[in-house]
Parts: sequence; C-alpha cells; structure tokens
Amino acid sequence: MEPLWAVLERIGAWYLKQVPAIHATLRPGASEAELDALAYHTGLMLPEAFRALHRWHDGQRDGPGRVFNLRLLTLDPV
Repeated sequence: MEPLWAVLERIGAWYLKQVPAIHATLRPGASEAELDALAYHTGLMLPEAFRALHRWHDGQRDGPGRVFNLRLLTLDPV
C-alpha cells in the first residue's frame, strides 16, 4: 500500500497542474512542534493520518475553491 504522504503529494501535484488557483490557497505544512503542542494542549494522541495531512498543508487560505469540496482547516481552530 502506498504511504499517505505519497498520496498527498500526488494530490498536491494534481491540484497544481489542474487547478493552480486552488493549489495556491494551500498553506505550508505544520511543524512537528506545532503538532506536538496541539496534542499536549488537547491531551489527545493525534493519529498519524491527521499529522501527515497537516504536515502536508496546514489548512487552506480563503480563495476560489476547496480541496475535495471541503475547506482544509488549520490547526488553530482545532
């Protein structure tokens, strides 16, 4: 099975090529320190898939569209 990070990279490449305006709304990935801080403050163990998604892109800025028709949230509102 393909690792999640590789799938996310392929999705990102597709958005960059097919809908660059939406790709431009994706924020940089969260750091391990930011993910660890969220886990600490919530008292939860963050699933690896959640961590991988936010390492890929920490949410999405307002813009012309959405990824999978959903707005990707940053760690802040979580």
